[in-house]
Amino acid sequence: KYIIKTYDAGSLTNMPKTSKWFEEECAKKYLKKSLWTVFLCYDTDAYKYEVSPYYEGDWKDLRDKIGKVKEIVDLAAAADIEDVLLMDFEGICKYIGVEKPDRSLLKGRKGSAKMKALFRSYGKTYHKGERTQSLIENLDLQKIIDSNILPLSQIEAAFQGKNDF
Repeated sequence: KYIIKTYDAGSLTNMPKTSKWFEEECAKKYLKKSLWTVFLCYDTDAYKYEVSPYYEGDWKDLRDKIGKVKEIVDLAAAADIEDVLLMDFEGICKYIGVEKPDRSLLKGRKGSAKMKALFRSYGKTYHKGERTQSLIENLDLQKIIDSNILPLSQIEAAFQGKNDF
């Protein structure tokens, strides 16, 4: 049995609140700290910009404040979420009702632009955020995991053969 809790800092300036949230909502509320596997998910390009108040040293500070947990796994994303979803191109095409997928319709440098162009080519509108839920539910997630565009296999690996709850 697993307890899954998520926290979205929302913006870089809110990152210092993360360790306090973990302490109050996870470690104290449910189980001892030593039983938690913590996944730190972030964009690799977002936290290194000069204007960012959250430099690499702050990641160390966050880890130190979280304290002794079972494991901390970094899930660093170097891609837009749309780049990740496009790993199941055929699934996206099936979702929008396209029988013969055509990769030449993927115009643009980033995944978001490619997704918009693809949808537009078939008279559809691509929506971001929560409105993509039905699209995501229709994708082959194993295909996306296997593409290794994100280190998603680390999530599975963290729980393989572990029945210690």
